[in-house]
Amino acid sequence: MLVPSFAEAQALPNITLARVRYNTLKVTANPQGELKLQIDAVDKAIADASQAGNAAEVRRQMAKGLTLLAGREWTPALDFQNSLALRSERTVVDSSTPYTLRLEQIYRPSIDLTPALSVAMRLKKRVVTPGAAPATPPTYQLVRELGVFDGVSRDLRESPFGMDVDVTGVPDAVYAIEAEVLDGTTALATTMLPVVLHKG
Repeated sequence: MLVPSFAEAQALPNITLARVRYNTLKVTANPQGELKLQIDAVDKAIADASQAGNAAEVRRQMAKGLTLLAGREWTPALDFQNSLALRSERTVVDSSTPYTLRLEQIYRPSIDLTPALSVAMRLKKRVVTPGAAPATPPTYQLVRELGVFDGVSRDLRESPFGMDVDVTGVPDAVYAIEAEVLDGTTALATTMLPVVLHKG
């Protein structure tokens, strides 16, 4: 078992930009019928949370709205997935020293979890496919397994989970660090952080 390390808190993603993205997609999608009823309920929840000053619930409801507008069902697993964030004090990294980062949540999701949470960390590199359509989801190639860390809190807002990972010997380039959260042996969700590795 690897031992987690402490990391300081960091600013949350910009809620104004998230709101602009949500409203833009809503206008483009022009929801009708049942989807419109669902989006109307999301809009009401956003308005109520905004009036109560609950920014975390505003983020959660916008994530739900974006998922519905994309034609996907909002599930507890997706709720948890959208709550996760991988952060660090820097994303240009000296690969000759351990790299400290942390797993957090931007809001509290509605999901039942066991106490046996862990996180598998991996270093990946984006694969560029010539001629791929602009909307094609990116694919990544595994560069290095960075270890499995036990003792992840079920409430990552209250207790962010800090880690030191070893990236020594990796060639200078742009990469992505992936965190996959596991409930026992079941994979729950992943989140990624783009980084630039440069020795020294």
